Amino acid sequence: RPSTLDPSSSSDQRPATGDQPAGVATASRTALLIDLRETEDEAADRDRLRRLLAILADFPGEDEVRITVHTLEGGSERVALPAARACGELTARLADVLSDAGEAQLVQGDAAVGG
Repeated sequence: RPSTLDPSSSSDQRPATGDQPAGVATASRTALLIDLRETEDEAADRDRLRRLLAILADFPGEDEVRITVHTLEGGSERVALPAARACGELTARLADVLSDAGEAQLVQGDAAVGG
């Protein structure tokens, strides 16, 4: 439910990718990409999203986090979330919460930069 996510409340004020100073290597950047599929159970969807955001808060860091919410109607909306420490432990915890309603993956290099 994209309306429950408000990226404007994020305290993450890092510059956009195009604003990187010359000579700054971005190939080693890591990002966390989350796909979340809406289900018929609205209460479970809200709880899943609440738990997902709580887990992300447990992993403060500088890595980009993006979530794509896929609606039952076939639409999707991508939202940037506050930065986190993208790591295997985080993706494993997210996988437990997402179950069959989504997935989380780490991406490195160019795929992690604003893509």
